[in-house]
Amino acid sequence: MENAGLAWSLISARRYAEARERLQRVIELDPDFAIAHWLLGESYAFDNRVSESLSYYQRAVELSGESLFFVPSLGWAYGLNGDAIRAREILAELSERSNREYVSPMAFAIVYSGLGETDRALDFLEQAFEERNGTMIALGYPFYDNLRAEPRFIALVEKVGVAAQSQNGRGSER
Repeated sequence: MENAGLAWSLISARRYAEARERLQRVIELDPDFAIAHWLLGESYAFDNRVSESLSYYQRAVELSGESLFFVPSLGWAYGLNGDAIRAREILAELSERSNREYVSPMAFAIVYSGLGETDRALDFLEQAFEERNGTMIALGYPFYDNLRAEPRFIALVEKVGVAAQSQNGRGSER
């Protein structure tokens, strides 16, 4: 849906309240649209309202049949919300799923970032770079805000050639 795409752009621009307004309309029209629930979770979590994001992330995971696109976000939010047990359960699930299907290193990096385990998150981001994972272009997304000052992250951003966003929404200074 057009409003969901616009909401994603608004979230990337860190205009969270505007994104939420759009997404509420999307969900009114289609209450089972997993992406809208996920994006609503993003809009709350990235706006430092993590506890409010959890139900939207959980609904997106449920509606999507536990899609690998949504599961890492839920693990990330659990970690940020101080629920390390649930975040680690998601890491275990991702690890188990990797035995039978491809799980991007980015999925692990997102969850470790939420847990505040910087070195582990960076290990997986570097692995994704080595794999030439196309989602590396998302390093400017708010999942990685807590890594921006890390020398390894800065070096990775430079290797990938993307502009990383700082927490205030401006590009990182060099």
